This record gives sequence, structure tokens and C-alpha cells, in this order.
Amino acid sequence: MKRKSRSFSLYRKRRIKFFFFIFLALIFIIFCYWFIFLSDFFQIKEVKILNNKIELTKEIDAYFKKRNQKFVPLFIYKIFPQYEKNFRNMLLYSPSLITSFIKNNHPEIENVETQLIVKNQLLKIDFTLRKTEYLFCQTDNECYFIDRNGVVFDKAPSITGSLIKTIKVIKPVKITLGKVIFNEDLFKKIDKFYFLTSTPQTPFKIFFIIINPENLEVIKIKTTEGWYLYFKIDENFEYILKTIQELKASRPKTDFSKLEYIDCRFLPKIYLK
Repeated sequence: MKRKSRSFSLYRKRRIKFFFFIFLALIFIIFCYWFIFLSDFFQIKEVKILNNKIELTKEIDAYFKKRNQKFVPLFIYKIFPQYEKNFRNMLLYSPSLITSFIKNNHPEIENVETQLIVKNQLLKIDFTLRKTEYLFCQTDNECYFIDRNGVVFDKAPSITGSLIKTIKVIKPVKITLGKVIFNEDLFKKIDKFYFLTSTPQTPFKIFFIIINPENLEVIKIKTTEGWYLYFKIDENFEYILKTIQELKASRPKTDFSKLEYIDCRFLPKIYLK
């Protein structure tokens, strides 16, 4: 009987120790959870936007709230409303993710730089805006601004300055703000066309460029004189300019403003109408 009583007493003590250990472990886990996600220790207390052209505070808060919800369910804040303001956790800070989040919400932003100063619990954010390089028009009433890399970043007003280099399409294409509309190589070539026709020696100036999304091999240029130029995009554009210059020199009496087009798709042959 004494052995049984002693064994039962040892079993009871072990159970008490076990439950006490579980209780302490649970308390420790709850404390760690509170310390990491709810206390002020890991919180970003200030967000400083260095560029005042766009107010990004709401986007920054939205980013941290979205990531914070994975670790702190809403019912926690209902139980402890005093911690509802603590959602900017430094452990949830990711330069790449926060940059993507900002650029997805603001396609007009090209680059984002972030700096987390842990000691001061401060997050600094700076950004640069995209610069308009082209005006891309689906129709006369539907135009978009495009940067030098071919990224569509904003819808243009119905009345826009004619000084912007303009590209028009024969058939509408799907537009996604913040995305490249055509390949970068195409825009490099188009930029070269505008550059080569901007010199005083050029035989014509570009009014706008027309492309067919289904056939990017052929380019159509509307000149400021009113006539159109047809040519293949892979042709030597400098040679085309030289050829037209020589053509104009050989026909001093021809009023080129009355031409409908000059077709250079079948070089060395040129067709005029």
C-alpha cells in the first residue's frame, strides 16, 4: 500500500510539474507574441516622405496593415483596442515588397528608395516620378503618357500639347498602367526616328507615328508637311532620310505638301503619290 501511495504521489507531482511547465511556456509564448506584434518595441513610430509631390502615408499604412493581418487577427484589436495603432511592425518591413506595393498603386512612380532607421524607429521613403516621353493614342479621345522605356503610367487629358512625341495605333491594344505596352527595342527605334528628324538638315519633321499592333515591321509616319512615309522598321533610317533629301533636291518644283505618301518599303525603289 505504501508503495502504491508513494507511486501515486510521484505521478501527481510529475503531472503538476508538467502542467506548470505548459502554463509557463504558454505565458512565455503570449508574452513573445505581445512583445513582437503588439508592444511599441518593434513599431515604426514615424514615416517620413522625402518627396512631397505625392502623399504616400495612406499607402504605407495600407501595406503594413495588409501584412500585419496575417499575424494579428482583427479580433485581437477588438479585445485590446489600445494596440490597434501598432500595425507598422519593423519585422514586416521589406524594401522590395513595399516598393512593389507603392508602384502598383502609383504607376507614375518610377523608382522608390526606402530606409529603415531602427534606432529611431523611423522609415524614410523617397521616390522619383516617370517623365513623359511619348503620347500614346488609341483614338483621338483616348491617349496615355508613356515614359522612355515604353511604360504606360497615366491617362492623358483630351487636350494635350503637340510638342510631345506622339504614337498612334491603327487598332486598340490592352492598356495596363505601370506596364510596358510594346517591347523596349521598338521604342528605342522610334526614339531614334524622332532624334534623326529633329536636326536642321532633316528633309522632314515628324508630326506623329502610326503603328499596327498586328504588324510592327512596317512603320507609318505623318510628317508636318502633311504626307505619309511608309518604311520597314529594320531599314536604315539614315539612308531613308538621305534618299528623301536627294529626292527633294532633284525635284525643286515639286510641292511635297500636296503628296499623299512616299513609300520606302521596297528600297531601293521609292513610290510617290
